[in-house]
Amino acid sequence: MIRLTKLLGQRETGATIVEMAIVIPIFLSLIFVIIEVGLAFNTKLIVSDGVQSAARVGASIGNGLDVDLYVLDEVVEETERLSGDGVGILSHVEVYKVNADGSPNLAALNRYFYTWTSSPTDCDWTPCPKGSIIDIGNKPQWDDYAGGYSGWTWSPDDRNVAVGSLDQIGVKAYFSHHFITGFLPIDDPRCDTPVGNPTNCWTESMILRLEPLQFPAES
Repeated sequence: MIRLTKLLGQRETGATIVEMAIVIPIFLSLIFVIIEVGLAFNTKLIVSDGVQSAARVGASIGNGLDVDLYVLDEVVEETERLSGDGVGILSHVEVYKVNADGSPNLAALNRYFYTWTSSPTDCDWTPCPKGSIIDIGNKPQWDDYAGGYSGWTWSPDDRNVAVGSLDQIGVKAYFSHHFITGFLPIDDPRCDTPVGNPTNCWTESMILRLEPLQFPAES
């Protein structure tokens, strides 16, 4: 009787080990998947917050000279909340006029590629929607009116902020994400070389109507 009890106990122990060998990998895989999905959702949420903030800034400034730079800086400010300050995640940002059907007006679309630099006098964007740098008191500073940028497809001067015919501004960010565990059966969404229209990117976009000009421009 004692021998039979021992034999049954050994069988139950063996069955438990087999069950654990089956369940533990599944459980760990589920944990890794949850982690991956959570991190991916966090990346998209942060970029989305940045794009929404950027669109609000663009809508409120309207046709100000440095409007696009403020828009781009708003996106970067949010993505810096990601690991590594977001470096290597953000590929490029588009600022564009929106057609009546909600689609981008490709004839009025500015595309800016992002490359982080540590120098405060270097522009992180190509092209850079900013004036040139001049020395003021032996200290390099941006001068909005020293030449400036003139290569826009959709220039700030062309943005209608008159009541009754307000333009709509769209902001779209292209970005990458890296899955750290490899448990998901999909490739990393990594932006390809930024030539033309990069593929394999994740995107977040926002559309808002420009706010009307409250005060006439000074003469």
